[in-house]
Amino acid sequence: MHPVLRKFSKRRPRAYGLILLALGAVLAKFGLWGAASSIPILRFAMVVGIVCGIILGIGGVVFLVRGSKYNPDEPSPEEINPRAHPGAYCFHCTWSGNGEIYDSAGKILWSFRTGPEHFRTTYGLFHLPDFVVSNTAGRELLRIRRERRLPSQFVMLEDGRPVSTIRQRSIFLNKYTMDFADGSRWTFHMPLFTVVFGGVSGSGASVRVRLETHNVWYVLIDSGVDTLHLVSSLAFIHRERLRCV
Repeated sequence: MHPVLRKFSKRRPRAYGLILLALGAVLAKFGLWGAASSIPILRFAMVVGIVCGIILGIGGVVFLVRGSKYNPDEPSPEEINPRAHPGAYCFHCTWSGNGEIYDSAGKILWSFRTGPEHFRTTYGLFHLPDFVVSNTAGRELLRIRRERRLPSQFVMLEDGRPVSTIRQRSIFLNKYTMDFADGSRWTFHMPLFTVVFGGVSGSGASVRVRLETHNVWYVLIDSGVDTLHLVSSLAFIHRERLRCV
């Protein structure tokens, strides 16, 4: 595979899968058109078109189903530098949906995971595993679960009680609202083709995010609204952004 294609397939596996499916459909259609012709060369093209279409279609389905699970292009722990942005959290999330949340001193505050492992093979195509936030001792603190597929809606659970609802608000999968049990409401927007974005609450508080890489975010939250529920919601949105690319 050409290095450019290899890099694209790793960074955008589902987009690559859609392209393969489209090419497969075009080739298969060309092959069916050639089947109606009596010209030998077109009959040969029919066979080539149908065979290549089937191969590309299967490849497309594999990339769509497996998605970002195949992506090894993640920063090593040595490449994560929480101290680069004083006062900000550092979110590190792998393409498989596991990661850590650091403070600006480089200390791990919480970790999160997407599990169980065997459900990540389809990673949301049929079943979306829960997003679980734990403390450094491994004790579960919060769990985020999908309630509805279209439009996507998620509930955050703490000790089995709902404490927040997260809703996807854009067909481009880049806008979310978060409604918390304390009555606060946040809108978080990630404009296309930008590396700096953020959110705002109904009271005017703000969150600012800098995308260092796809896997690493630096997140600065206004004082007074810096809660585990909000931080976990943003880490979950980070996971969703990676899952859908």
